[in-house]
Amino acid sequence: MFVLLLFCLFCTYQCTEGVSEWTSEDGRTVVRLRNPFGVLSKFTGRVEICVDGLCGSICDHNFSRQSANVVCKMLGSPRAKRTSCCSRFGRPPLVGSPSTSGTRFWLDAVRCKGDEDDIFQCTHLPLGRARATCTADTTVGVACRKMWASQRRIDVRLHCPEESTNCSACPSFPTSSQIGAMGFVQVFLKETRRWHYVSAERWGDNEELSVLCGQLGFPAGLSIPSASDLLGCDPSTNSTCGGERFQREAYTVTMRDVDCEMNHSQFQQCSHYGFKLRINPSRKVATALCGYTIKQFSQSHIRLRASAVPNRGRLEVYHDGEWGTVCGDGFTVENANVVCRSLGFGTAENFHIANPTGRWGFDKVWLENVKCIGNETTIESCKHSNWTVKSSRCRDHSHDVIVSCFTPQRDACHQTVRLSTEPDPLTSTVASDPPPTVDFLEVNVGGKWGRVCAKSVSVSHARLVCKGLTQKFLSAIIVRRLPQGDDTPRFQGTFMCANNEENIDDCELQFTESHCREVAVVSCTEDLPDLVPSKKHLVDSIKKYPMISKRTVQSLSCEIEEGCISNETISHNPLSVRQLLKFTVFSYNFGLVDAKPFANEQEWDYHTCHSHYHSVEEFAIYDLLNLSGERVTESLKASFCLMDTSCIESFGQTRKYSCSPQTPKSVRQTNQGITKGCGDAYGRSTPCQWLDVTNVPDGVYTLLITVNPNNGILELDYENNQLSCAISLKSKDNSDRRTKLINCLRRGYN
Repeated sequence: MFVLLLFCLFCTYQCTEGVSEWTSEDGRTVVRLRNPFGVLSKFTGRVEICVDGLCGSICDHNFSRQSANVVCKMLGSPRAKRTSCCSRFGRPPLVGSPSTSGTRFWLDAVRCKGDEDDIFQCTHLPLGRARATCTADTTVGVACRKMWASQRRIDVRLHCPEESTNCSACPSFPTSSQIGAMGFVQVFLKETRRWHYVSAERWGDNEELSVLCGQLGFPAGLSIPSASDLLGCDPSTNSTCGGERFQREAYTVTMRDVDCEMNHSQFQQCSHYGFKLRINPSRKVATALCGYTIKQFSQSHIRLRASAVPNRGRLEVYHDGEWGTVCGDGFTVENANVVCRSLGFGTAENFHIANPTGRWGFDKVWLENVKCIGNETTIESCKHSNWTVKSSRCRDHSHDVIVSCFTPQRDACHQTVRLSTEPDPLTSTVASDPPPTVDFLEVNVGGKWGRVCAKSVSVSHARLVCKGLTQKFLSAIIVRRLPQGDDTPRFQGTFMCANNEENIDDCELQFTESHCREVAVVSCTEDLPDLVPSKKHLVDSIKKYPMISKRTVQSLSCEIEEGCISNETISHNPLSVRQLLKFTVFSYNFGLVDAKPFANEQEWDYHTCHSHYHSVEEFAIYDLLNLSGERVTESLKASFCLMDTSCIESFGQTRKYSCSPQTPKSVRQTNQGITKGCGDAYGRSTPCQWLDVTNVPDGVYTLLITVNPNNGILELDYENNQLSCAISLKSKDNSDRRTKLINCLRRGYN
């Protein structure tokens, strides 16, 4: 009777604990554990495999700890605590075929590496064909760690109680000090909608510290300070240490026995004993000191581009004097972690492939098949393709890697600037659901929040607002006039910035109260175009046609109309000959949205020579410089009609915009732009696609091509807008002149 009672109690415990099992996609195969009593178990027991309802075991021949890890991973546990042979977790029931021993064995001679997704991916004898030496005394059992990894995102932070002496949860950035932030570890539980302290039980390995600090945006976990160091007293012996609130909240803790691995990038991947709140009379809770090993933000060999912030963007590496991208084939989170930490950030928040999201690269693709363990200091230290790319789908940049890194957040800091989303006063009378909203720029002056007067906001300030508060680009500064009777506090003044800040909160505020009616609304966006002149098209046009062209002044009537010729040249003899260096400029849009003219349609100019409207008056500037960097010809400002000349097929885009011939009396063409993934070509035969080198002596010069020179079109990246080509001019037979291309680099990218 007593034994039966114990068995019932044990069974009840197992039933309430819950059972894990793995089921194949077709539903025919199940893997689970049974304890010595024959009851299904969650963590410990004989491995049972059921195929089409027939259940059997695994024979213990060659079964290893790696194989046990695979079984435990199938059942939701991080890894095995131990494995056993010889039916130590119970004998299976006797059955008939397929085994003559009276025990059914589905697997035998299992050999796993440990990285398989399920036991059937390991090497083994054919299913159901065990050796004759397999008996009821040779079944495999495993004991899995009674821990699990959360499938949901875990919000984590470092927290400082109000009564603390040496605690600093507000992050600092690399300076002479290596310390970034330190405090008590807290996680936010959606069940209670509150922040809770993490248990200090078995807290302290480098792995846990590294993963925690990585998610908080720091490249290194430096140490685990004691509670006494942070509070100035010992909370386990002093009932008032840390203050009443700390004593109350630290009495319960969550996430006992956290177990992380170095290849984890987020706290949610770590194993632990669940989120159940446990009593903690000692008030011992997890702590961390995060920071930097060296100042790494200025690494010269690797960077992330095409983003408003330095911790997110297209991955580029510097090799052999040129920047290039990395193909995403086989790219892993371990690779991304190495990238992020080498740049001075935390671990990788995520990574993805550029196509079809945009942010495509150009020019070189340097690496593919990158394989990092996770502890390398640079991506070049990982296994890779040795600076050659063989895969055809990697060469066109459609599989470039985009990486996003965790960076320190300012939640624990005193915020002085914010964007407040409120109903748009301009549309307050328009009925809509939901009502239109805008983001008012607000500052905190003397503990009081108020809206910023429109005249107090510059473009540079607004860009810093978007960058620091939203990690986006500035889209527009909008002026909104507050309605009569609106008594919202307003402030006028200025942001005192040194132009090297990452966040608008780092600027000094000099504001006073005002009665202005017009306030600033800031609009931010992630979706911008990215104009990139093609190096290949420019190089090919010069190499294919090296001869300097000759034209008489009177034959350049179209160019005269376009304003491409100086008044001095026009005043020359109409029959005088000009020497022209011709070239092709092809501008791609590698951004996230189409590039559209920034001028209003009514401001477009009609050009009789081209028979269409030019929507961008200064789309490009062409210069010829001597070795001292001085201009030797007059700059040519080229106006364009934006259109899609061709699209990159692998990006899946089709031509959308065109510049069909028109007359001034016709309906004005409004369909101008460059589709993302497409390009606009102005060939060398197009009027004004040249520089006049008649009076330029032979020698070596720099041909400088700049698109979007005035940043009139908002872009993801302005540093890729210039091509700088070294060329030589040389006369031949006192009549002909030739140009020779020496090299061509992307200025700002080399």
